[in-house]
Amino acid sequence: MDEENMSKQPNFDGPFPVKKGDWVAMKDTPSKVGIVKNVYLDPFMESDRNKFLVDVTMYNGSGDCVGRISPHCGGPKTFEPAMPWELFERIEKPYFPITVKRIQTGDGKSTLMLHHGSNVLPDGHFMKKIRRMAPLKFERTSDIDVTISALRLASEKLNQTLKVVPENARKDISDRIKEVDAEINDLMKPMS
Repeated sequence: MDEENMSKQPNFDGPFPVKKGDWVAMKDTPSKVGIVKNVYLDPFMESDRNKFLVDVTMYNGSGDCVGRISPHCGGPKTFEPAMPWELFERIEKPYFPITVKRIQTGDGKSTLMLHHGSNVLPDGHFMKKIRRMAPLKFERTSDIDVTISALRLASEKLNQTLKVVPENARKDISDRIKEVDAEINDLMKPMS
């Protein structure tokens, strides 16, 4: 969908009949299956009724991702864009390879056709996830803050070193830790 049409997109968070990642099959051709890449309202709808469009990454009968099956004509190659939701139905993950199955036609008869073999799921009532920005944390930074941070890091490293050095070298390291901690305390005192 281009930027001009995105600006016309109504502010709508749901519910949507399907969500990203759901498996779908075409109603009239149940051998054509795919995974929903995106779902959104038709930006050109004129009625009050919500008309949904889906972008679908298509799979062949062997379970290989084929992306788009229609001619791309300069559009995306990795998915079928802006397909009317009315052409699809939600399904459980299909059984691959897709084979010929006997399907009941509803009038007491049956027919053989390629079919995904999965259970059809009802339309869902999914809400779009609203991304919220994390609150910004402003910290004052100055040369003193940087120096204090560096000294604290040095103190931590010296404490870690103190645990692994031989007994005779521990006194020197422990004296240096005391000096670094005293330096940190001096820097943290308010200036007068």
